[in-house]
Amino acid sequence: MHLPENDIVDEAIILLSLVKTDAKELKKLQEICQQSDFNWELFYQLAQLNETVPLVLSNLGTYQLLKFCPPSLIEQMQSYANDIAKINHARIETGKILIQEFAKKNIKVVLLKGIFFAQSIYKNPFYKKMNDIDILILKNDAKHALEIFKQLNYFCVSALLGHSAEDQIAYSHHFPPFFSPDLHCMIGTHWGLISTHSFIQLNYEEIWKRAKPLNFHGVACYHLAPEDNLLHLCIHLSLYKSGIKEIADFYNLIKSNNIDWDLFYKNVKESQSAQKVYESLAIVQTFYPIGALANFLEKLKHEFPITVSKELSNKISSCSFLLRSRTTYITAIEKEFIQFKSTGIFAEKRALVFRIWKLLFFPPVEQIQKLTFRPTYSSFLRLLAPLQISRHFCAELGTKIYFLLHVYLIYSLIKSGICQLMGIKKKGVQDFCHDLGLSVEQINRLKGTLE
Repeated sequence: MHLPENDIVDEAIILLSLVKTDAKELKKLQEICQQSDFNWELFYQLAQLNETVPLVLSNLGTYQLLKFCPPSLIEQMQSYANDIAKINHARIETGKILIQEFAKKNIKVVLLKGIFFAQSIYKNPFYKKMNDIDILILKNDAKHALEIFKQLNYFCVSALLGHSAEDQIAYSHHFPPFFSPDLHCMIGTHWGLISTHSFIQLNYEEIWKRAKPLNFHGVACYHLAPEDNLLHLCIHLSLYKSGIKEIADFYNLIKSNNIDWDLFYKNVKESQSAQKVYESLAIVQTFYPIGALANFLEKLKHEFPITVSKELSNKISSCSFLLRSRTTYITAIEKEFIQFKSTGIFAEKRALVFRIWKLLFFPPVEQIQKLTFRPTYSSFLRLLAPLQISRHFCAELGTKIYFLLHVYLIYSLIKSGICQLMGIKKKGVQDFCHDLGLSVEQINRLKGTLE
């Protein structure tokens, strides 16, 4: 399942994900890359797995280390990075028009996570693949935001499935994703940073008070204080998607800002997020040991009843395992469920139900160790993996909702079968795409860009 272990390659990947390196780190990096037996092929495979090719390629150039890299590999990495740059550039150019419209209507917009870090920390809008532009607005502005989406012809997929985006305001913390007409930009619009049903509760009045003005490619908006950005990263880190792509943001955020650890502790305590914050920062500390972070983790363990699960313990058992265990398998299941909801044709629903259940209960061998957080493989893990996947969805959705989703799959399949027997015509995936004004190929390509 895993790529071969190689401590030297691991160290190179980690050092090349830093925004700033000191003299000692740079010297070490130079020594590593000059080694005649350095495994550049493994290096590229790990960079791909951790979705960090553009960043490490950029830093190889900055530190004048590309001369040690095989030309064929440079070409592959450059092609990979160029594709991401093209997509990110189109997203920014389209997205800033939307944000400008928000500004014209006096709607305050806070840029969240990657899109903000790209400008403020990495100084590189193409440092990694991004799914969307995530923004935070005031809840009172949510309806006005919908008017602007309509004005600019953005569409919401859930609306075509019979679900009103406006209804989300009453019971959710965000709208479903909105897409620009050309599909260049997907917008995640939030008025909260975590589900209203979560036990973690944030003080948004204070978060907005700490927000600072930002010039985003000529458009006026805002960004969160570094302590709020760090907490936001912590509460959303997935054990499955915790590779360099995600963790480098933590480290570079901390090292690029003078974090007020007392304020951060206060925010963690008041939001009741100590357990989740500990889990996330323990992973960060495995990749990038930081003295201040070690002290903070000890403080959390001393002040709160922190539980270190078997899954977390395995995940952080070694940097090597952590670098090789990132997976987007859970996202693949979620995509299939969304497609299931987009069709009413029995044959399509039947195929999708079996595909979903196959993904849930019979994951491929190459994913099993990643899904179970086990450094070594055993046949027992084939039984454990489906349980682990179900535990994840139960934790995310609630056990009752997860059970009801399976009931819904069966009910919806039977209903579509009855409609077919009665000669009632239902829309399929092609009809769904037609309603969007898109081809099936365009939708599949869009799905492929998301993770």
